[in-house]
Amino acid sequence: MLVMCGPECFDVAYELSTNRWMNKKVKPWKDAAYQQWFRLFGQCVETAGFGTIKIMRPKPKLPDMVFVANAGLVYQDIFIASNFFHKERRPESEHYENFFRNHFNQKVCLLPKDAYFEGQGDAVWLDDHRLLIGYGVRTNLEGVKAVEKILKSVNPDIEVIPLEMRGVKDYKPREKIFYHLDTCLMYLRSAKSFLTYLRPFIENAAERLVGLGEIIPVRRDEAEEFICNGIEVNQTTLFLPWVNDPIRNALADFGYTKVKTFQMSEFMKAGGAVKCLIFEM
Repeated sequence: MLVMCGPECFDVAYELSTNRWMNKKVKPWKDAAYQQWFRLFGQCVETAGFGTIKIMRPKPKLPDMVFVANAGLVYQDIFIASNFFHKERRPESEHYENFFRNHFNQKVCLLPKDAYFEGQGDAVWLDDHRLLIGYGVRTNLEGVKAVEKILKSVNPDIEVIPLEMRGVKDYKPREKIFYHLDTCLMYLRSAKSFLTYLRPFIENAAERLVGLGEIIPVRRDEAEEFICNGIEVNQTTLFLPWVNDPIRNALADFGYTKVKTFQMSEFMKAGGAVKCLIFEM
């Protein structure tokens, strides 16, 4: 099952210090954003195996709600609500909490105020009991520990694997900051591999990642165009914002022979793409 949030309120209405894709002077073209969102939605509806897709109604003055992957994290019957790093996004949390409580009968778990965590933007399940969490830019170590505590209270066998990412100070002034895990890493669950740009991880984290699965490396320029911000549909099919021949061939070697691409130019202006628009249950 998937959750998506409509694009009616989407805009670049502010700039965030961790997101250098955002520029209030470069506004998304609303008609194109609608077309891009609905094409992705339509393909998700048509794809066997996804099941039901629930649609959230966006709220005025919350332009980033469309990036619903950041809402939180679901495990069994609990919903761990995100605690956003930037104050501009914090009002979104109440709406996510209500949605998952009312539509899925989830028990909502809140994090301490100093524990920042931004949901599936920074967290990806490797399997039923191992969760990878990137931290260091928006999600912090306190957030990782708080999420781990909640998960282990439900299932003591859960293993949370933290990966430290380079902080803002480690980037040059005009360099794009990989502020979420899903901006530089996509887990290919069927192949137990990663499509990733390794530079955003500190050395020890990069080494740990290499030990968790095979790596399909991408270049910085490819990562900055959100090549890693996609979803796996099944053992042969991926949804990505774009692909080139070398990456397509590399993915085919891992069994992903069908790569469907979705133009995401308008959402990239706010620092997001395919995965950002989809919450996977």
